[in-house]
Formats: sequence, structure tokens, C-alpha cells
Amino acid sequence: MENTLKDNIRHIGMRSAVSNYIGKTLMVIVEAGIFILVTKKLMINDYGTYSFLIATFAFFTFFASLGIPYALLRFIPEYIEHGKKDTAISIIRLSLYAITALGVLLIVCSFFTADKISIIFKIALLKKLFPLIVLIGTFYIVIRTGGEILNALFLQPFRNICQVLGSLIKLFSFVFIFQYGLSVGWLLAAIAAVSILQSLAYFGRIYIYFRGVKPQKIVPKTDLRRFSVFSAKEYLYIATAFFWDMSFDIYVITYLLGAVSAGIFNFAASISFFLLHWSPGIVLQSVVLPLFVREHTKRKDSTFLKNIFGFYNKFKAFFAFPAVFGVWLLADKFELIVYQNKFAPAVLALRILAFSVMLQTFTIPMRDIFNVFEKNEFSLYCNSVIIYRVIASFVLIKHFGIIGAAYAYGTSMVIYFLIHLVFINRIIKVHYPVQAFIKILVNSLVMALSLIILKHFMNNDLGWLLVVAISGVLVYLFMSYINKPFKKEERSLINTALGIPIWQF
Repeated sequence: MENTLKDNIRHIGMRSAVSNYIGKTLMVIVEAGIFILVTKKLMINDYGTYSFLIATFAFFTFFASLGIPYALLRFIPEYIEHGKKDTAISIIRLSLYAITALGVLLIVCSFFTADKISIIFKIALLKKLFPLIVLIGTFYIVIRTGGEILNALFLQPFRNICQVLGSLIKLFSFVFIFQYGLSVGWLLAAIAAVSILQSLAYFGRIYIYFRGVKPQKIVPKTDLRRFSVFSAKEYLYIATAFFWDMSFDIYVITYLLGAVSAGIFNFAASISFFLLHWSPGIVLQSVVLPLFVREHTKRKDSTFLKNIFGFYNKFKAFFAFPAVFGVWLLADKFELIVYQNKFAPAVLALRILAFSVMLQTFTIPMRDIFNVFEKNEFSLYCNSVIIYRVIASFVLIKHFGIIGAAYAYGTSMVIYFLIHLVFINRIIKVHYPVQAFIKILVNSLVMALSLIILKHFMNNDLGWLLVVAISGVLVYLFMSYINKPFKKEERSLINTALGIPIWQF
């Protein structure tokens, strides 16, 4: 495995992965600043309204993208590998036409539906701001599309720079807005401005990449059919996947319990997904799928996929396991020290969601395998679990509030993961590195024990919280150095990517 993977990593993979992680780390720091700023400055009711407005963007991500962004991520690497840049640019152009046409239609419709939507969810602000939300949502699709194209072309460094700059502009804009006591609507206006700038930057870079390439007058029927079929299946999957998104819970909670409960739940969900998106396993996602596709296109050999599947899952577990233990043990102290019990009811929901989100990360590599073999209908079949998810959410939220929402999501995710296991073994027989998982779990438990001891002596101030958290990280790294979960060749692989031999775990 070592030689094959090293050759591929030197060719296209890990430089992008390292760049991704640096960019994602910077962006998460900035986004964490935005999150703390908003949750500290807004009253819980206003934060609940803001959470609902932001969650509305999810509609566009799931229902208005037409499955195009992920289809571009799947097929552009194949076109480039076959030297068919003209096909790639033609497909990109057709995709933009479709997204733009749908976006214009939705913006027009928003002026006629704003009043009814504001009445249904009892949020008066929606009547005035809904067209702006639809505009932002449309640009979210454009950004997502441009981002996946950049990922497919292994231009992640440029995408990362744009994301970090966009987050910084948003942070400074929010500081200005709160400084002058402006309304929530101005927060949305700032988001709209950043979305437009980011869209222009993405497609400007894509234009430069394809400069001089003439689009085909007529896209070959075979390519167009494969792209269309994959997009259609992807659209069905994404449309049903809406019910996995936390925005669904926010809609239901707002409808059943009101904006205050929605704000408390969104506090827990936001922190859980901060951890998810910061995790190196998730950051690598935009590199792993194009790598899977290009190597499968080149070799038609499932051995490579099996090897990197196991390695990828081990890498995910190395970060996910200790993160969950850390959240369970320190969430209450974090909330008390930073928010003085403002969001205390969210702590238990945060703990449950942290475990659920960790489990979700392990479904992603299986979905990558589905897509490589153009079997993304399997992802759609797995989404049949949403029937249980929807019913459980309404019933449990009604009887147990936001804790019920967390349990509904968690139990649904367990079933979802198990169904993925059934389907992936119909394509290739994958094996999880169980022995390595056990080592990571043991190391995480030792870290957890150290946190329990240190937590007993800590005072309720931010300095102590940071000292305890850093100490836990050091204990985990020390245990991982002694009880190594990665094999020698895997450590060599990671160090090759990093350029310095610091990975000794």
C-alpha cells in the first residue's frame, strides 16, 4: 500500500489536503469568533430568529442545487484525466445556466410567498427579509458549485484563501453592525455581500484555469447522459438528505416550541458541527473523492480503494474519538465560563449531538465509494431512514423538547450507518481497522480520565478551561505516541505529505 499511496499523494493528493486543513483551521477560528460574537450579543429570542433565518439557506443547499455541485466534483476529475477539458467547461457552462435560471425563478416567487411563510412560523421579520434570504440562498448554490469545481481541479489553496477572507470580512462587518446597534437584517446584508464577492472570486479563478479552452458546441450524448443521470440521483439524495440537516430540527422546534427553544438547540448544533467541519477527516473530503475517482479511472482496481478506505477511517477516528470525550466532559464548564448559564439547557443536547455527528463522519467514506462506482442510488436507499427520523423528531420534540430532537437525530444516525454498511459490501468488501480503533479508544479513555481529575481542581475561569483542555490534548498525544494506532508505513505516508517527520503516532 505504501508505494502506491505515496505515488498518488505526491501526484495530486496531500499537498491539497494540508492546504485544506490550514485553511479550514483559520476559517473555523474566525467562524468561532463570529459564533461567540452573535451568541453573546443577541438575546436568546433574537438568536433563535437569526438561527431560523440562517437555517432557511439550507433549503437552497438541499432543494435548489439540482444535484449539480457534487456531480461536478465526481466527473470533472475524470474529464481532466482523459484530457477532455472542452467537455468539462461545457458541462460547467450548462450547469451554471440551470442554476441561474432556477435562482431567478425562486427570487421572483419569494415576493409572493414571504407573507404566508412569516405567518406559518410566526416570525414577522420574514415578511420583509425573505427575498434577501432567497438571494443569499441562490448565491450559496453558486458558491457551492464553484467550490466543488475548484476541489475537482485540486485548486483548494485558492478556495481556502477565499473562504478565510470571506469569513474575516463577515466578522468585521458583524462587529461594526453590533457596535452601532443595527438590526438582524443588516447581518443578512453583510452575508449577502460576502456571498457575491466569494462567487465572483471562485468563477474568476475557474475562468483562468480554462482560459483558451473552447467549449463544445454539442456535449457528447454519452457524457451528458451520465452527468444528468448522476445529477438526478444526487438531487433525489440531497433533497431527502434535508431531513438530516439541523435546519430541519430548527424548523420543527420553531413551529412547536418557539424561537427561544430554536436558539438554544442551534447553540448545541452549531458547536457540534464546528467540531465536525474542523475534523481533519472532513477537511480531507474534498481531496479524497477526486483522488478516488482519478485512481479508479486509471486503474480499475478496487485494492487501492480498500486500502485508502481503511486508512481514511482510521485517520477520522484518531480525531473524532477524543473530541467526543472532550465535549462530554468539558461542555458544561465551557457554557458556564463563557455564557454564565445563558445556554445551560443546551449542554445535554450538545453531548448527544457530539456523539451523533462523530458517527456521521464514518458514513462519508462509504458514500464516496458509492459515487466512484456511480451507485449513488445506494445513498438514496440509505435515506429511507428519514421516515423514522421525521416521525421521531415530531414525537420526541413535542414530549421532550430539544433533548428529544437530539435523541431523534442520534438514533436515526445509528440506523443510517448500519444501512450504509449493508450496501457498501454489495460493491466491495471493506474492512475497518478494528485493532487501531481499540488503541485510539484506549488512548481517548486515558485522556478522559485525566480531564476528570483536572476538572475536579479547576476554577470557573477561561484560563483554567484552556489549561485543562490543552492538558487533555497533550495526554492524548503522549498516549498515542506510546500506544501507536498507525503502522510504520502509514506514519511515513503522513510525514511525506507534511514534509516533516512529526507524525509519530
